[in-house]
Amino acid sequence: MLEEPYAKKSNDALFSGVLLNYFGKSINVKENNRFFKKEKYLQKNSRSLSRELLVELFACLVLLQFSTGSYAECSRPLAPGKFEFHQSSLSKTGYPTNDGIIPRGFVSLADNTPVVHGVDVSKYQDELNFDKAKKCGAMFAYVRLSGGSSEKNETLYRVHWANARSAGLYVGPYHNLSIIPEEIKHLKAASIDERPAIIKDLMGPALESARSQASLFISKLDEVLELDPRPDPLTGSEAPTYLRSVIDATTDPLAEATLLEKQQLSPLYESMVCEWINTLQKSKYTSKVILFTTPYVYATYLDHGTACDLSKTSIWIRWRNDDGDKFDREKDPIKLAKVSELCGSEKTNRCILHQYTSFGGFGVYEKDAPIDLNRFYGTELEMKELFSK
Repeated sequence: MLEEPYAKKSNDALFSGVLLNYFGKSINVKENNRFFKKEKYLQKNSRSLSRELLVELFACLVLLQFSTGSYAECSRPLAPGKFEFHQSSLSKTGYPTNDGIIPRGFVSLADNTPVVHGVDVSKYQDELNFDKAKKCGAMFAYVRLSGGSSEKNETLYRVHWANARSAGLYVGPYHNLSIIPEEIKHLKAASIDERPAIIKDLMGPALESARSQASLFISKLDEVLELDPRPDPLTGSEAPTYLRSVIDATTDPLAEATLLEKQQLSPLYESMVCEWINTLQKSKYTSKVILFTTPYVYATYLDHGTACDLSKTSIWIRWRNDDGDKFDREKDPIKLAKVSELCGSEKTNRCILHQYTSFGGFGVYEKDAPIDLNRFYGTELEMKELFSK
């Protein structure tokens, strides 16, 4: 994704998540911001403190400030069904916007197709109550550890990771890819004939940016895994247990350009995705990566095979059906064809995860706040095969 301005409001709770492995409770970040602002010294120096000392310093304060919050009840809706639907507005920046059905619970499938429910969160979801999400049926949470190359772009990863762990959810990490935004601005101003030469010159900085972004992600993953309890409370393993890493490539960096202009950028976009994956897998994190994308972004920018072959990479698809159904049951034949191009046939379907709406407000402290809802298509046992090795 494009570089984001970091959320100052989230910075106050940076280190609170460390505690939750010990107390087994979820903190409502918004309600406790006033509390963490008083602890600037502890935030600043917590890296040099032992885990035990950090817990002791915060313990009584957290217990005094802890609040359970209030939230709406959740139901057990089935798809296909009739739901209120919020249509997305056109994003000139290329960022995905909040859209989709507005359910009152995680949506299962009426034909009993096995699914595992989950959420994905970043600094923008500081109101999510993981305990409530778990009670409503969630079994996993993907947490954004980093976005772009600046560590200021994601400030709640520790809190979300620890809260999800303490709620008993399987947790996985993801990264938002940023397509060198400042350089892209200059590209947008160039004529279509000038762009190929500019893109060629940008390839070196783009690959360096991808490596830098992967290195940032690796450092954040190191950090949250170090804070995880041992043995793992869900698996009993002494080694870290977490879902496969995800690279988020849902942004259209040339949202207002023509298809031809976008396709000129595809070698650079694809190369950055491939370089990020390669850098990660050359580290100690060698497990296969999941690609989070949309049929349109994939077909436009990533389905060319010039930098690497992404055709066998497992896909987490961002797709909205107005009846809440599975992505490959889209009623519009044109849209269905786009989905099939990305996911494959029923027998070779590589779309294993599905983000089907941005409105999971039943699982938060603030009613109807945007929370992304997801389904893994399979059983819990099959989902465990996604554990990183």
